[in-house]
Amino acid sequence: MNANLMKFRKKRVSYLNTHSSTYRLTRFK
Repeated sequence: MNANLMKFRKKRVSYLNTHSSTYRLTRFK
């Protein structure tokens, strides 16, 4: 269970990072 949670967290973090970066790009444009 712990490993699963860590995996999910990692996925979520990476997704959030990419999402925030794209959001920033659109905002600056």
